[in-house]
Amino acid sequence: MKSLLLPSLSLFLLLPACGKSGGPTGTWTLDTQAMKKQVEESMARAQEKNPKMKAMKDAFMKQILAGLDKLSAELVLKGDGTFTFTGMQAGKEGKEKGEGTWKQEKDIIVLTPTSGKAFNLKSGQPLKFKLSGGTLTMLAGNKGSSGAGGLVFRKN
Repeated sequence: MKSLLLPSLSLFLLLPACGKSGGPTGTWTLDTQAMKKQVEESMARAQEKNPKMKAMKDAFMKQILAGLDKLSAELVLKGDGTFTFTGMQAGKEGKEKGEGTWKQEKDIIVLTPTSGKAFNLKSGQPLKFKLSGGTLTMLAGNKGSSGAGGLVFRKN
């Protein structure tokens, strides 16, 4: 009886790890509210360093925040190590689509586009995200990611 109880108990304890935030595979949606918060915090820090930035902050923030409302993107990380990306940028017609490969290095997800137009990157140019529960946040210092700055995705 004891020999059946231990494997059953260990399986029961592992089940919660298989849930929604248990791993990176699945569908991720751009979280523009989290991105807005990042922009506001960044501008507040800049204003603390240079109080003359207030006028620029007020005008610039309205433009940035309005642009964020027009962004949308979906990232699908597949179990076979590939991904698909579909996104729409403010002021641009049509959707950007791209595909590539992904890998996990501890809490870092590395996306490498192989075709199409994903994250405004050239094919083969990796992009790194920090995985924290149900959130993927683009890391600073990604080469060539000027069009993708501050991206935050939430797992569906």
